[in-house]
Amino acid sequence: MRFDDGDTVDILWDGGEKETVRLLGIDTPEIAHPEHGLPVAQPYGERAAGFLEGCLARAEKLELLDRGQKDPYGRTLGYLFLDGQSYSVLVLRAGLAAESVSHYGDNGFPAEAAACLEAAAQAGPLPFESPHEWRKRFRTYTDHQKARNAAAKR
Repeated sequence: MRFDDGDTVDILWDGGEKETVRLLGIDTPEIAHPEHGLPVAQPYGERAAGFLEGCLARAEKLELLDRGQKDPYGRTLGYLFLDGQSYSVLVLRAGLAAESVSHYGDNGFPAEAAACLEAAAQAGPLPFESPHEWRKRFRTYTDHQKARNAAAKR
């Protein structure tokens, strides 16, 4: 298994098939993704990615709960369980993710979504800006910079 950031993993199944999974119930701070217009990491992005890496390294049993739903980027949407514990709940309790259930709904997993909402409430305020708002704000800034650079070249 390989991870991208704190809420996306690539699973290499037996037989060599790779599946990219966007983990449900959470939105972690961004790491740098220049190819997506995010040339710098959001504060706490590397920490959230490291948390996932550590959890994966310690887990003996990994399970994926999904219904075959895909997001607009072709990623499977699902919950990852590490030794029987929801990773989404673990990262929310650690204060390294915003819950995304309020925005996207339960995706057909009401018990798992409720556990995420409860974990987020118990964790309290986050030390970083909502990743959704950060991405939106940062992309607006980079789009403005690109337009400004293009105008300067004329």
